[in-house]
Amino acid sequence: MRKLSSLLIVLLCVPLVASAQFGRLKAATGAASDSGGDTTGLVQQIDVVMAEFTAASDKLLEAYLQSVEIYISQEKKKELEQRIAQIKAIEKPDQKMKETADLIIEMSKILEAVAEQEIQQKQLSDQQKKDVARMSYNVLLAVLKDKVAVEKAKELAPKAQSAAKDIGNDPQKAPQARKLKDAAGPLHAIAENGPKQVAATSGIVKMLDSARKANGIPDPPEPQTSGEYR
Repeated sequence: MRKLSSLLIVLLCVPLVASAQFGRLKAATGAASDSGGDTTGLVQQIDVVMAEFTAASDKLLEAYLQSVEIYISQEKKKELEQRIAQIKAIEKPDQKMKETADLIIEMSKILEAVAEQEIQQKQLSDQQKKDVARMSYNVLLAVLKDKVAVEKAKELAPKAQSAAKDIGNDPQKAPQARKLKDAAGPLHAIAENGPKQVAATSGIVKMLDSARKANGIPDPPEPQTSGEYR
């Protein structure tokens, strides 16, 4: 139980770590002024946030799929893979993010239905042990990056709107203005759906903790927001 508590503490302490990540993100892309004076830097920040959120969502989906394969069935995994393929085919980023979050919540409920006794009694293969160890780290890192993206999306949305207005009458900056306007939907989707994804992960964190205990798998190291997925 102590191991599980330590993992959940990591999830709860994300906002403290996120503030430091904001500084690194801004330093890497260049500070963007509210007036649109550095629209290139602002566009770059938006691109980084969207890419980080998408990558985190993909890693969560991957972890859920592998958990379903281990503890439910190959058939259910294939069914969910088809759902994921349909979602990835959606062209609108904001709609794709909403559908992804809804599926993560649904998959979390599927895993929560697996009995604790079944998880503890199942002896994993060597490959499955490696998968559980990798997933345990990736899920925690995805939660960290999700929360960073949510806070950054909230910060960037009004800046993007203001900058788009400021450069809207400049023909030379029309592509940037269009991109800033188009970013409104995805940034709102990140701010709205990110917290739902994070809240849904408590179940898979608990499942992976039980799986590690039952199979002698060490706990993952505490991830950092600058870390990379395994």
